Amino acid sequence: YIPNGADEDLGASAPSSDDIAALRRVVPASAGWRRTVLCRSRIHPEKGIDLLISAFARVAPDFADAGLLIAGLKQDEQYEAALRA
Repeated sequence: YIPNGADEDLGASAPSSDDIAALRRVVPASAGWRRTVLCRSRIHPEKGIDLLISAFARVAPDFADAGLLIAGLKQDEQYEAALRA
């Protein structure tokens, strides 16, 4: 999770090899991603992340080398559980 208040240029440059290794440890599936869709938002129902996941699921078969990475503050554990399901 990336806390609110992160530098606005976060993610503006290519990740370092250490950053990539850290991501691979936390999200092993990312090793197969050539492209990543990043959602940086609070994990809360009002943000509509469920809609993003649904939309990504519809296009994912056409982009087998892409992954969806959601980074944000946990604010609603029930919503997060529903998103994971």
